[in-house]
Amino acid sequence: MPTSLASYFRGEVTKRFLLGICVPLAAVFFVLGNVIPAALFPGDFDWRYQAMSYLGSPSKNPSGHLVWSLGMTLSFLLGLPLCGYFRRRLELTNPRLAFLSSRVLLIGFLAGIIVGLETLIIPNMSEILRKGHEYLSIAVFVGLYMGVAGFWIALFRRFRRQHRRKGRGLFLIFLLPALPITGAMLSQAWLYFDPNRPGWVSPAWEELGIPLWLSFAFWEWLTAGGLVICLCMIAIILPAEPNPA
Repeated sequence: MPTSLASYFRGEVTKRFLLGICVPLAAVFFVLGNVIPAALFPGDFDWRYQAMSYLGSPSKNPSGHLVWSLGMTLSFLLGLPLCGYFRRRLELTNPRLAFLSSRVLLIGFLAGIIVGLETLIIPNMSEILRKGHEYLSIAVFVGLYMGVAGFWIALFRRFRRQHRRKGRGLFLIFLLPALPITGAMLSQAWLYFDPNRPGWVSPAWEELGIPLWLSFAFWEWLTAGGLVICLCMIAIILPAEPNPA
């Protein structure tokens, strides 16, 4: 257990507390925070063509948006200790990378908390700040992705130092979230330069015969799942106590 709230946010927690409370609860809130709102969504929610933000929209999901907001807020709050926890266990072998990764990952988690609270506190943010929600969502995914990438590289280097040539498996596993986010970027670039682009993704795309790989929502959901899995794996692989490689 953390000795204080400050130690919790600094990641000064035990591995037992992290894996026994923070990680599983964060995963549960993340899953339920999307599954329940999807069930309450008017009509059928098609995750392949409908982005995550649809579930948190008061106008698009009047019955489930509060559940989504609560689930996302609690999930990101429970994930905050990961930033300091990872850094303290990787800074001895990769001090600069561990520090930068912790800061970027922290930005992603904080932006995620703001996105979760946005619907509860400022439901019309986009009217107050043009594309405010979009900018926050970008901060969430970029922060999480770059933070996870940095820590995974640091973990890979640590593992290679300890086990010499072994460690290729760690690099291959990281492709789990890397491929979906690459697909998202390529699909949006394709649409940007397409003079006949069909507009924002929607279930109507399936009827129009637009390829699934062009759907941002499809890649967004895969990326979110991959990042959750990678964060859990880093927490499991790292030792219980900070120590030299």
